[in-house]
Amino acid sequence: MNSSFKLVCLIAFIACIQSAQIFMATNGNDSTGNGSIDKPYKTLMKCQEKANSGDVVNIRGGTYKGFSIADSDTTYNYIHKFTKSGITYQAYNQEKVVFDFEFKNTYKKSNGKATKRVTAFLVWKNTQDITFKDFDCTRVPALTYDELVAMKSSKLTTQSECFTSYGKIFILIE
Repeated sequence: MNSSFKLVCLIAFIACIQSAQIFMATNGNDSTGNGSIDKPYKTLMKCQEKANSGDVVNIRGGTYKGFSIADSDTTYNYIHKFTKSGITYQAYNQEKVVFDFEFKNTYKKSNGKATKRVTAFLVWKNTQDITFKDFDCTRVPALTYDELVAMKSSKLTTQSECFTSYGKIFILIE
């Protein structure tokens, strides 16, 4: 074996050893959890905060609800904003995972200016090799906050925007 091949194998081996398995669950806790299977985090944003490139975020089965706005621009309110590269977000062990974005007042930005559409998952600029795998994203409100309030329903939306990407992502659909 040549020395270049040995070096590549060594780097790959070290990368495998250093990658972490992070867990989140509907009954997790971002304050007291540590991301282990026994003490999972509650939110994707806490998992992203703790994860590094090469890590896998294992999402335990259940329905995730009650989201707030993470960021905003002139057109959209974003529920989740992913800024770290090389992380995989996946359902754990083929458990059924659903992110339910049914319209709630929590989609209103704290400054009261929320006449925008909602995007559930934003992959931010220069974020690369991020993978989303084996979970469902449902009921993302597509009308503006004020339109939904006026109609008193999110059932009248005509489209949903689950993902917006300014980076490079992989979405695995089966």
